[in-house]
Parts: sequence; structure tokens; C-alpha cells
Amino acid sequence: MITTYRLLTTAGLFLTLSKGAFSQALNDSSYIAAASQNLTNFYLSQQRESSSIFNGRYYFDHISLHDNEHTFFGNGQFVQGSITSEGYSYNDLDVAYDIVRDELIVIGPDKKSKVIVNPKFVESFFVQGHTFINLKTDTESEEQIPSGYYDLLHKGPSVLLAKRQKKVHESVNQFDVKRNASVNDRYYLLRDSVFRQVKTKGDLVNLFGTNRSQIQQYIKTNKLNFKKEKERSILRVVGYFDSIKN
Repeated sequence: MITTYRLLTTAGLFLTLSKGAFSQALNDSSYIAAASQNLTNFYLSQQRESSSIFNGRYYFDHISLHDNEHTFFGNGQFVQGSITSEGYSYNDLDVAYDIVRDELIVIGPDKKSKVIVNPKFVESFFVQGHTFINLKTDTESEEQIPSGYYDLLHKGPSVLLAKRQKKVHESVNQFDVKRNASVNDRYYLLRDSVFRQVKTKGDLVNLFGTNRSQIQQYIKTNKLNFKKEKERSILRVVGYFDSIKN
């Protein structure tokens, strides 16, 4: 956090105008607004650089994958995103999400270092058009899903989350070790205040209780294919259920 001394120093610099210039500035509302905004921007930049999101461990590319594969969510690149931490939203950050290790990485203020954001400081983050929430649960309970980052796919009367994951597979021959990553996403629907995993079409239908027949008819009418388009199909069904319950 920025110190009182630094704020007072900045304020002092702002006020070191000549008497004439200061008098003129008082009559110029646009000048006052601009100066005020500059002071605010300075404060926010100092607060951002000293934020706890940059105080994690350094990140190193830990797995060498074949065929241009990567361990990140999305396109495998650091892209602009935002992080909400301790009640503050930090925008225009260069971030990436490692879904093998479930780690959020940010480029540090030096524009070079890669830092793993300590999850205890993260409430949510936004990257590549997706909002991820940091779910902290009691993993000792069999009814709870594991703590971690979850993609918020749908938020309404129903809440649908996706756990983005990649699994690394190794094949060994006499010359080298080949590593490839496969997507292993999991889906959870909040029902009766508990997140239930949705593995199959049957799992999903059974979660809707007395509305099962309506859901089954909707799936049939819209020719939803849970094997080829699992995520899209689940989203369509959840959206439909919320529409008939409203």
C-alpha cells in the first residue's frame, strides 16, 4: 500500500505552482479535474504494484509437450485479463491459467517475470471471455466439490460450473519421452444447495426432479448430442430449465 508520506509528497508537488498559475488553475475546472485524475491514477498504480497478487512464487514452464500443445486454458498465450483480489479489481493484466496445475499466473510489474498468484487472495478472474471463481470448500465432505478455480458458465436460478483440466500422458521409447495433454473438463450443477457433478445426460435429467419429462422432451426436440457437444448441450438444458421456472 502506498504510504502517507508518498501521498503527501505527491500532493506537495501538485501544489508547487507559482501563485499566478495556481490562481489561474482554480478557475479552470478542466485543469482541476485532470490534476485530480492524475493523482488518483498515481495512487492506483502504486497500490497495484504493491498488491498481493504479485507476491507469489515465480512460475516456470514445468512440462515440455509435443505437437505445440500447452498447459494453459484457451490459446496458450498470456492475454489481457483482470483479477479481483481483496475487494479490488485489477484490470489490463497479462494473465494465463495453467489448468494442469490449477494455477493463475500474472506477468509482474517488471513486464518479464511470471508470478503464480496466491489463491488465498483471489476472488475471481476474467480471461479469454470467461469468468472464473475461486471456490473454497470443505473438501472433507463427500458432498462438496474440491476447492479451486471454476469457470462460471451459467448464473441464474441455476448455477453451472466447469472445472477446466488437462491431463498429461507420457509415452516412452528408446529415444525419448513424449508428453501430450488431453482435455478433461468436469461439470457441476448447483441443486439443493449442493454442487452435483454432471457426467452424462442421465445425470443431468435426474437432477431436475419433477421436471424430468419436460427436460427429456426438450432434449429430444432440439436433438441435443451429449457425446459430441456435451458442454453446449448442458448449457442449453440448464438455460431452458431456468426459463420455465421463472
